[in-house]
Formats: sequence, C-alpha cells, structure tokens
Amino acid sequence: ELVSRGAPSHEVASVVETDVGLTCAVVRAAGQLQGGGRIRSVPDAVERLGPGAAEAIIRSAPAYDIFNGDGRLALQPDRFRLHSLAVQRAADRVAEMTGFSDRDELALASVLHDIGRPVLARLHPGYAERFDRRAATPNDRIEAERKELGIDHALVGGVLTRRWGMHGRIAEAIEKH
Repeated sequence: ELVSRGAPSHEVASVVETDVGLTCAVVRAAGQLQGGGRIRSVPDAVERLGPGAAEAIIRSAPAYDIFNGDGRLALQPDRFRLHSLAVQRAADRVAEMTGFSDRDELALASVLHDIGRPVLARLHPGYAERFDRRAATPNDRIEAERKELGIDHALVGGVLTRRWGMHGRIAEAIEKH
C-alpha cells in the first residue's frame, strides 16, 4: 500500500525492515542492478528499485504461516525474525545513545547479522539442534560452528551479503557478528 501511494523510501523501508525475508528480497534485487554501486541501507535499496519494482518484489516474496508449519523448515522463522528485530532495536538504541549517524546502515547490518544461519541450517541437517544451545554465548556458538563445520554463520553471512551487492562495511559488520 505504501509503495502504490508513493510513500517516501524511508517509510517503505521501515515496513520492509520488519521482515527479514522482505529485507533480503529487496536488498538482493537492488544489489543486482547495474551501475548502482553497493547497497548501504533498505531505503537506499527501495529508492534504487523504484516504486514498480519494489512493489513487485514485495508482493512476490514468499510467506510462511507460523500457525500451520509443516516442520520442514530448518530454523523456526518466527524465532529467527524476532531475534533479528530485537538485535536491530538494541543496535538502534546504542546508536541513539552514542550519536552514531549511519543508523539506516546499522539497521540493515543488524537485521541481517544472522543471515548465514539459514544457509548453514539448509546445508547441514540438525544444525539448529546442535548450535542453538540456550546456555551458550554467541561466541561459543561461532567457535563450535568453526570446529564442527569448518566455517561459521557470520562468515557465510558476510560472503552472502557481498554477493547480494551490499556495501563492504555492512558485510564486514555481519562477518564480525
């Protein structure tokens, strides 16, 4: 609705950023455009796409039903989404308190900080059960991934976001988790 009525890109972005899947779809599509440089934020991606393309991508993005899951997903999408949004809110609060100015860039990096996890979960059956230990710290999980898989979700996320055409600063923040 926002796109079709011509809302500014930051308004559309604020809705897109509430969904990790939509964020991925929008920034990935914008990153594939020729001659546009690297994507720095969701508002940047929405602007580069333009209203027609942004609306088409948003409408075509697949959805899942949290009440009717079939158990085939390697990670729980609702839990993954809520964690990503909580990290995004916490990062924004820290940015506000410290005067950090690139808050749109930070919003994108923080919402996608774990984007390598679904990749590893798809490649390695049982990933969620092995690495989602509630008692472990994030660093413990990354070390366990490196030890058992030879790679970790932060590095995978950095590589993935670079391939999607995101700015190196964002990919590096994701790599550093």
